[in-house]
Amino acid sequence: MNSMNKQIVRTLLGHKDVQMGLRCLGSLRKQSAEPVEFCIHDDGTIDNTDKGNLQETLVNVRFIARKEADHRVADLLSSYPKCLEFRRKLVFTLKLFDVALLAEEDSITFCDSDVFFFRPFSGMFSFPDKNANCIFMQDIQEAYSIRPWHLRPFGTLRFPHVLNSGLFVIRKNLFDLDALEKFFSLTENPSWSPWLEQTAWGLLAGNKMGYLWDGDYVKVIQSEKCFRGGIVAGHFVGPVRKLLGKVDTKQVSTSSYVEIPLTAMKPLTAPQLFLDQLRRYLKTRVFPLFPR
Repeated sequence: MNSMNKQIVRTLLGHKDVQMGLRCLGSLRKQSAEPVEFCIHDDGTIDNTDKGNLQETLVNVRFIARKEADHRVADLLSSYPKCLEFRRKLVFTLKLFDVALLAEEDSITFCDSDVFFFRPFSGMFSFPDKNANCIFMQDIQEAYSIRPWHLRPFGTLRFPHVLNSGLFVIRKNLFDLDALEKFFSLTENPSWSPWLEQTAWGLLAGNKMGYLWDGDYVKVIQSEKCFRGGIVAGHFVGPVRKLLGKVDTKQVSTSSYVEIPLTAMKPLTAPQLFLDQLRRYLKTRVFPLFPR
């Protein structure tokens, strides 16, 4: 990608996360070798003061208002009742439908507002070759809203191992509404909803299998230890978001630009998913019953 061309980065943002977004998205703008233009999908709660603050910090930014998106996306999903139902019911599915359906660019780059960039980087959102179709970051678990029997060979679905949708680039032609409509018809349990959007992206990526950014450079933050080494970007998911306050200028490098290695996605197997869900069940449901 020519460094003179602006890289469009999309995000979903609401009023309560604006301050975090100013810091994290601001770090992306600061550390990127390529000029960045942000497209912010408003969840319906951003006010004029928020817009002014975001414009001042991010400079090149445009907004897609919730009312405008509701009207446009409803038309586009008129033949997909299940997709439309979940978009109306769960606000974070705007990250799935609105980001893909309203994007004008051929490849979509998305960054959550809780992803912080520690070091300068270049070429991160460029595909390594013409056959590559998506790049995602790695997760620390199989955070999907599916069961082992949904996966091949028992079921029909194919997912990448340890995909995280906090940061990704994907070709728009990979967005398959027919596949999503079929998937959402299987998804009725609201307890799965926090991972539903990530599962949908995993389903789309699994149909072709692309790449993951090397986990030593782009990672889900678990503790302050993750700040060390060559980390370029860290995803501060809900349980560890307080650690963002411990990131200071001494930990933010001003070294030369880093080109992040890629690894090929591997298919998630039913036994892997079973063991991961069993581990999580024991950790959250069983062991808390027996405090030390």
